[in-house]
Amino acid sequence: MAYETVSDLIKAFREDEQDEETPYFWGDKQLLRFVNGALAAFAEKTKAIIDDGLEIDFGDGEAVVPYSQAIIEVLDAELVVDGKSWPLAVRSPGAIKRSLMPKAGRVVFLIADNATGSLRMLPAPKRSGMLLLQVIRRPLKEVSKDDRIPDVSPMDREYLLLHMKHRAYNVADSEIFDPSKARAFLAEFDSECQRIYEDSLRRRNAARTIRYQG
Repeated sequence: MAYETVSDLIKAFREDEQDEETPYFWGDKQLLRFVNGALAAFAEKTKAIIDDGLEIDFGDGEAVVPYSQAIIEVLDAELVVDGKSWPLAVRSPGAIKRSLMPKAGRVVFLIADNATGSLRMLPAPKRSGMLLLQVIRRPLKEVSKDDRIPDVSPMDREYLLLHMKHRAYNVADSEIFDPSKARAFLAEFDSECQRIYEDSLRRRNAARTIRYQG
């Protein structure tokens, strides 16, 4: 079955778990929460959602900007000021000694600190501009029933059902609560996500090798 919309996933879930007649064991609103949870978990575990065009504006002298909650990891960064752009070296907190931090001149570093929710440019920019980022990210927003399934490739969408079923059988209801089923579905979901993560990492490494050799 092709899963194009959120409604397709919910319908497939009901078919699989024999919950097609009212009153349902799981309501539509509840299953919608499970879909959004599955999309977030898929992004976190596979790190397969690469966004090449995340833009963040900043003002004159503004060195620190919010680290979007959608970002899992910053892969690459570019600074755009007055129509001109140049690459920035992305570093983690503590990677540059304080004594070696540049104090003046053109921005050269971007310190990505997920813990504090901030992106810091070094040295501070004098003019307003924009950060153009390549990131691994989470979903940008929650979906509704009529939405198309975002970010996940058609061949991988069926695995979202596994996380939905994990959540469903963890519901504290005497008729449906089944921790052994919940654990089994989560284990299968985690296994598929790990495979997708390894495949994605292999492709990215191969692409970097080809660019280097070129």
